[in-house]
Amino acid sequence: MNINHDAVSGWLMLASYFYNANQYKKSLIIIVYALSKCTLEKHLCWTEMSVTQRLLVKRHLALEQGVVRSLKLLHVDCVVLSTFIPMELLITGACIVIPPVVYAHFLSFLCYYNLNDVRECRNSLRDLKLTIAEDYFIEDDDSLKASSYYCLGTALQLTGDNVSAKKAFTVVKNLFPYPSLMLFMERYKRLSLIASS
Repeated sequence: MNINHDAVSGWLMLASYFYNANQYKKSLIIIVYALSKCTLEKHLCWTEMSVTQRLLVKRHLALEQGVVRSLKLLHVDCVVLSTFIPMELLITGACIVIPPVVYAHFLSFLCYYNLNDVRECRNSLRDLKLTIAEDYFIEDDDSLKASSYYCLGTALQLTGDNVSAKKAFTVVKNLFPYPSLMLFMERYKRLSLIASS
C-alpha cells in the first residue's frame, strides 16, 4: 500500500481501499490519522523547503536517520488515484491527482454521506471548502486546483446543491480547459441539462 512513501498519500490510498470496500468507519480512522500528518512543518513535493524544514532535516541527520528517511517524514505528496477511485467521482480508466488535504476531506465527506451522518457530512464539506479557499497544502498548479474544485462540485451535487455545484464545475472548466478534461466534465453536462429543463 506504499504507506512509507511519505506522510500522507499512502494512508489515503489505504483509506480509499476501505471506502470502496464499504468499511467507512475504518476509512475515517485512517483519514484522521493522515490529516494529523499534514502539519505546517511538512512541505509539498516540488516546493522549496523553509528554514524550519531544513533544520528538521539536519536534526534527523544528526540522529543518523538518513537524508531519504528524513525527507519522507517531512514530505507530503499529492494523492494519485488510479485503482481505488471512489465511484462518486465518475472517473473510470483514468488517473486523477488530488491534493492530500482536499482528498482527505472529500473522502471523509463521502464516508459520512454513506453513513447518513448529516452533521459530520456538513462539517466535512465545510472543511473541504475552507481547505480550497485557503489553498491549504495545494500547490500553485491549475490542474491540482481543478481537481480540488471537481471534488467540491461532486460533494455539493451529492448534497443536492446543484447551483453551487455548477459554479464549482465552471471553475474546473476555466482552470483546466483541455480535451482530457472531458473525462471529468460529465457532471457539468448533467447539471447543465438539469438547469435548462
